[in-house]
Amino acid sequence: MRKAVLFLLPGLLLLGIQRLSPRAERILPPTGAEEVKGTVEEVEIVNPLVPTAYNYPVDTAGSTTYDWQSNGPGKQYIAVDVNGGVHMVWIYSDQANPWSDRTMRYNCISDAGGWTLGKGMDGGVNVTTRRTGYGTVDYLNDGRAVVSFHGNNGTYYASSVAYDMIPYFGLFSAPYDAPDPSGVSGSPGDIIWPRMAVNASEDVILFCRSYDKRHLYYTLFDINTETFTDWARVDSLVHWHNVFGSKQSDKFLLVWSRDVPSDPELDSGYIWLSHLVYQESPDGGATWNEIVDVTDLMPENTPHGFVDYREIKHCLWGGYGIYTTSDEPAMVTVGALWHGDTLYYFPWSTCVLWFYSPSSGARIVTYYPDPLWYEYDSIIGNNQIISWPTLGQDVNTGYLYVVWCEFPYNQAFGNFQSGEIYVSRSMDGGVTWSPKFNLTRSDGVCELYPSTPARIPDTTLRVFCELDLGTGSYVQGAGPLTDNPMYYMSIPIVETDLEIVGFSGFDTASFYNGDTLVPVITVRNNGPNEVVCQVRLRIDNPADKYLWYSYETAPGDTDTLILRLPTLLYESEKETIIGVGEEISVTLDTFNILKGNYAFYDTVWYANDTLFFTILEDTYGLWLPADSNHYLMEVACIGDIDISNNRIEIPGEVFEGVKRKKEEKAKFIVDREVVTEVFTGWIDMRRSGKVEIAVYDVAGRRVYGEERMVNAGRIPVRVEMDGRLPGVYLYRIKTPEGEATGRFVLVK
Repeated sequence: MRKAVLFLLPGLLLLGIQRLSPRAERILPPTGAEEVKGTVEEVEIVNPLVPTAYNYPVDTAGSTTYDWQSNGPGKQYIAVDVNGGVHMVWIYSDQANPWSDRTMRYNCISDAGGWTLGKGMDGGVNVTTRRTGYGTVDYLNDGRAVVSFHGNNGTYYASSVAYDMIPYFGLFSAPYDAPDPSGVSGSPGDIIWPRMAVNASEDVILFCRSYDKRHLYYTLFDINTETFTDWARVDSLVHWHNVFGSKQSDKFLLVWSRDVPSDPELDSGYIWLSHLVYQESPDGGATWNEIVDVTDLMPENTPHGFVDYREIKHCLWGGYGIYTTSDEPAMVTVGALWHGDTLYYFPWSTCVLWFYSPSSGARIVTYYPDPLWYEYDSIIGNNQIISWPTLGQDVNTGYLYVVWCEFPYNQAFGNFQSGEIYVSRSMDGGVTWSPKFNLTRSDGVCELYPSTPARIPDTTLRVFCELDLGTGSYVQGAGPLTDNPMYYMSIPIVETDLEIVGFSGFDTASFYNGDTLVPVITVRNNGPNEVVCQVRLRIDNPADKYLWYSYETAPGDTDTLILRLPTLLYESEKETIIGVGEEISVTLDTFNILKGNYAFYDTVWYANDTLFFTILEDTYGLWLPADSNHYLMEVACIGDIDISNNRIEIPGEVFEGVKRKKEEKAKFIVDREVVTEVFTGWIDMRRSGKVEIAVYDVAGRRVYGEERMVNAGRIPVRVEMDGRLPGVYLYRIKTPEGEATGRFVLVK
């Protein structure tokens, strides 16, 4: 158990937090694991058994001992071309440190469906004989793959491209090297980490970052003349970057994280945040539109009472994007906890997975709260609990799919958390998202670096990832040497309609956090197909406030940030098969807040809505009143056709209720929140108009509805609840001024 740590940085005093799970020390992210050091290690490869319990076909495209596939965001490691061919790349090695054979490796499935370069642990071919890495893949209109990489060409450390000379043949051209960066003004050092994209006219762009200075550059490659343009500088003070090309036009999309100083709302010249920004070229890189700051477009109010949205909008690792079928840019990013210095990050604290497009705005896909228990051993470097999101779209339906890696708090081995791969779907252009579905659910191994293709041509979700047979990273000196399969997953998208019809084993209105909870969730399959589904309950509590940072706003003048983040009290997930028309009840893990802490602290007890614990004779407390609990019940499958009935939230409207502070809300005053027969209150109407009143039970069923035209003034509300079962009910009141939501309890 780590105690709070005092950090002193120039102009900024950082104070640790006294709370139940004191923060671990911030981690300085590695810059790339690029240098070859030392001699070849004599290390025995450790290969535990590979799990085979996936619910869908999995092929091994190849393997690698180099278990560090990305320094920052998700990367385009897989692409599906217009003919249906599948292209995959990864960083390959068959050796121990210093991986002298490390290079980009390629495999594919032809447009006829065959693995032309073989599959299995030896599948695929090396793109070049050079020692290379850290590239991406795209394709030309005839199905030939284009691969980027960086490495020493004998004269300088070059960012390069090569292309397959025959579709699906794996016979790559010699590398074409971008210009020597020594001639670039400002002496940026090596310009590496080449993200690459191809547009509809087969223009090729490399988007890279300098090693010595955090600058971004791009260069254009003409595949016909086999020449590059000079490096053009895009931005400074950046972290990580990506680039994507439209297959319908000449557009290019640059996406990166930019350090933004002196946030005026925080009144400090010393505060920096990493904002996600993007820039488009409509004409293949000839001209560029203005830079758009996505972080500034994120709603100010995040779910259920997070205080100061800026603290979880730190997009250090950049983002991942695509062009949709309407030729609109769309992207995903992870907003994490702000920490006062963009060179540092907290790997296991609250983070939010965001989706953005100009038409949908910024929308939350999912989030992960601060775990109550200090169970996190460690997460491999350059990551947070939610990592490497990538994005794809079904070209027939327009549905969007986000695929990412997540490190659950309660899943660890070998002193590191174990990664799992999740997916969520949107059927309305990214406005709303289905409950997350765990694609892997494997114990003892780590699925990492997932990539899903931008183009989904059929009813199969494809995911390419590394199966790390040992947690931690051997490349970073924090894990065993293992020969790791590179998995190609083919996941059928089976559609049905799942619904949560009720729950038992606890009463959200009267539950006391010192009690034992045995949750049972009842779900029904209203749709046409049998599916694998996952049933889960999560309880988090955002009540506790604590000092986050005390910082200097001017010489001799300090200010503080008071922060509230959701504390994760409990999470349980069970997987089962549910048939057509079947209704089943799923019993989840038993929850007791005290039992869960006995293993970590010397003494623990719950009293006066506060969880107390002692460690090394120091006593700490965390305020967790049960009436501030947020209960999230979900039933998930990949292809749910109606996501309005597979989530119960108490209090409700957490995800749907993300609004800007400046939006008006209806003023509704409740007479009593606990009623016996009649629920009453009144609305303060500042102007005349229509009033809509609706009441729902906890299963989301509407039990009362009323619409009427009223004049301005004080409007009484009266809802007869005679004949209704006791329990928690949710209300929604809409007026011309806005909307009011809440809950009340009916007792008999």
